[in-house]
Amino acid sequence: MSLSPGEKWESLIVAAEGGKPQPVTGQPGAMDPTWSPDGTRLALGFSTTPSSGTPIQVVDLRSGKTLAIPGSEGLSSPRWSPDGRSIVSLSNDYTRLALYEFARGRWRDLLVAGAPSFGYPSWTHDGTRIQMQNGSSIIRVRVADGQVEPVASFERVPLVVTPGSWGWLGIAPDDSPLVLRRLSGGVEVYALDVEWR
Repeated sequence: MSLSPGEKWESLIVAAEGGKPQPVTGQPGAMDPTWSPDGTRLALGFSTTPSSGTPIQVVDLRSGKTLAIPGSEGLSSPRWSPDGRSIVSLSNDYTRLALYEFARGRWRDLLVAGAPSFGYPSWTHDGTRIQMQNGSSIIRVRVADGQVEPVASFERVPLVVTPGSWGWLGIAPDDSPLVLRRLSGGVEVYALDVEWR
């Protein structure tokens, strides 16, 4: 995802061995891309403004064809389920978590809040829950019935926050939460040598 001064967000693909980044779609504003589990498609949101009417789009990288997900106007932050059968998304005002099931062709709400508070949805690796930010807490929402489980609070944890965002929240391979914690006294930068096997 890239943002140039005076331009709209765009989503790009670059080869693993390097090269020139290529736009995923010619439509401006494509942001927050998420890979399908098989690596052949990308789902893209197009705005974080509540009034945005651009639906979430799925781009098939083999054929180049784009499919708009019906009923996804006003939604962003799409995330593929581990089995590829569903996409979960947040409303552009961050008050609704919704699930789209491809087989049924419709959305259903998993969780609705009265004020903007949701962010950074991530599927657990077994595909049964969605972990996300809810205000100053981390919660998990059960996909089957929308039941909410508290995970952790970061009220006393100073987070890295950039203008226009809450920071970042992710999920580790063992499903434990990952956050960017701000360290007092500066920023530490690391270089790692990785040997892929």
